Amino acid sequence: MTAFAAEDRWIIDGNSPGTLPLRLPRTEAVIWLRFSRWVSLISVVKRWLHYRGKVRPEMADGCPEKIDAKFLFYIWNFEKAESPEIMQHLEAAREDLPVIIIKSYHDTNRMLSDLDSAIGGEPRL
Repeated sequence: MTAFAAEDRWIIDGNSPGTLPLRLPRTEAVIWLRFSRWVSLISVVKRWLHYRGKVRPEMADGCPEKIDAKFLFYIWNFEKAESPEIMQHLEAAREDLPVIIIKSYHDTNRMLSDLDSAIGGEPRL
């Protein structure tokens, strides 16, 4: 992770508060998908039903979709167990760091539409 975060440009997807001190100093913006536990659980079950036993296109080879009690417990308790530490790291980050908190699929779609309009529908790197 250290070498990756040292690169000139990157996008990191993840929810581990333990790596935030490494990532946040060089971050240009944080987009936190902070859906409710019910939305998260329903989405995970739908994804599992669609891909069970198969590897999702965005996953590494050899990592078939699975679901277990430990993962469901993690999702159910995420807001209480993980979010406070994430918030501490975000509050301690530099003051000019934009933090966008998305709480619904509607908000996600609106943000993506706004981005699409802002860049004229053409992806830019």
